[in-house]
Amino acid sequence: MKATKAQRDRFATAIHEAAHAVVATVYGGTISSAVLTPDDPDSGGRVTYTTTFTDQRRADICFAGPYAEAFARHGGPPTSRGLRLQLDRHAFDARAIRESGDHSGAVPRLVANCWASITGLAHQLYTDGKVSQSDVDKALFLPADDPDARAFALANIRSGTTPGTFGVTPAGVR
Repeated sequence: MKATKAQRDRFATAIHEAAHAVVATVYGGTISSAVLTPDDPDSGGRVTYTTTFTDQRRADICFAGPYAEAFARHGGPPTSRGLRLQLDRHAFDARAIRESGDHSGAVPRLVANCWASITGLAHQLYTDGKVSQSDVDKALFLPADDPDARAFALANIRSGTTPGTFGVTPAGVR
């Protein structure tokens, strides 16, 4: 069965919002929720955070959504034109990136390395309409009960390791 345009667009929005949530988490943030908002004429989705980010990190998080959506629509790293089209469609993200100065340039690598986590989370968001921080943590294979192990796992992801391809042994366990 072939997906309708509306279904493809809804999934693209889920990818977009999942990427915001994943990159925010990778940079040490906490989300309240990521939701799809099909009845909102201004936005198909939204991620709310409980963390305050530096301008640089905020730009990275805002860039992650359009970049991941362009990545999905292109079937891999997007062309400059494809990325510009997504930024034109998402004025809020584009404005936030401009206001903060610029993004760090790390987002394309993070999106590529976390692609399985982003798409898995997007499938859940597409189905349920909402995901939480614990859903993002599960998608990134983050340890649940050990803050040091979580910090170590996030550092590994930031350094280029793909989530789920490494193990973290909690302190005191041999």
